[in-house]
Amino acid sequence: MDKLNDVKSEMTEITNSPEAVQADMSDRNDVNHLAEKVQTELGYVDIFVNNAGHKC
Repeated sequence: MDKLNDVKSEMTEITNSPEAVQADMSDRNDVNHLAEKVQTELGYVDIFVNNAGHKC
């Protein structure tokens, strides 16, 4: 989450309202939570980056 927040801070220089949400794309509950959060808090999304991966 620290790296995600670092990117969010950098994006603040470009746009005034970036959001960063950590979610496990293999967990349906996380995906549903993410969708609900986006719809409730943001309404409309200009750019969505799904950076799913794993750390070694």
